[in-house]
Amino acid sequence: MNKDRQEKVTILDNCEVEGMKLMRASYRNQTFRRHSHDGYGFGIVARGTLCFRYLGVDHYAPPGMINLVCPGECHDGHGLNEEGWSYRMFYITPELMMAIIGDCFEKHTALPFFRTGVIEDGALARQLMRSHRYIMENAGDNLGIEESISDLIAGLVRTHAEEKIIFPGVSSGATRIQRVIEKLEDEYNLNHRLEHLALLAGYSKYHFLRVFKKHTGLTPHNYLNQIRTRRSEQMIRAGLELSDIAFCAGFSDQSHFTRTFKSIIGVPPGLYRNFVQDVDN
Repeated sequence: MNKDRQEKVTILDNCEVEGMKLMRASYRNQTFRRHSHDGYGFGIVARGTLCFRYLGVDHYAPPGMINLVCPGECHDGHGLNEEGWSYRMFYITPELMMAIIGDCFEKHTALPFFRTGVIEDGALARQLMRSHRYIMENAGDNLGIEESISDLIAGLVRTHAEEKIIFPGVSSGATRIQRVIEKLEDEYNLNHRLEHLALLAGYSKYHFLRVFKKHTGLTPHNYLNQIRTRRSEQMIRAGLELSDIAFCAGFSDQSHFTRTFKSIIGVPPGLYRNFVQDVDN
């Protein structure tokens, strides 16, 4: 196999700006299962075409295009063909987003919303690429990094954000579904039964499945695996052994843990642990 066609991923986690994570990846066979993020994800495609479904629309992002998803909004991800794709990504927490736009825009009192998953904006795309490269190559330059990300976020919000705010993914009126979500968050390591979750929400089993997916975009099982994956990230950062993490997070076995983690994060847990250790060192 040509070395250039192999999958390569670099993650910069826990960088100088709290609430920001960067990823540079080149994928050939990767397929992201349907999932959502706690924060914003946006980046630029450098090679190939990224395909993903977001807000009920199938999107295609060729080289030079910006791809974007909002907090709590479900999406998947894969390449258009066997060429795969390469991209550079920013992952920004809502707290960091709010801190930046709160300082830059007097009228913004809530989180911005982006309806389109693909943005064609040459100037902003070039700025995004410059900012990503600068941050990846200049670790330790706190002032330069903070200025770079502030300018980038301000430009993105100023030119492409909508007034409509949707956060998080579950509407405020879905209190019965929210009770189930809170239970899954608190008891993510348990083997839940559908009938018990449906009873908590006050629905029959199969009606509960439809309502839950309508409000979250995911089935209860997939939502639980997403929670488990996020908890696993925290355990990896805390230095736990991967075999212990699989058990503590509630995965059925090590292979299930590895498959699920890679399908959501983009790298297997062992490689992710190496990235975290490199940053700490």
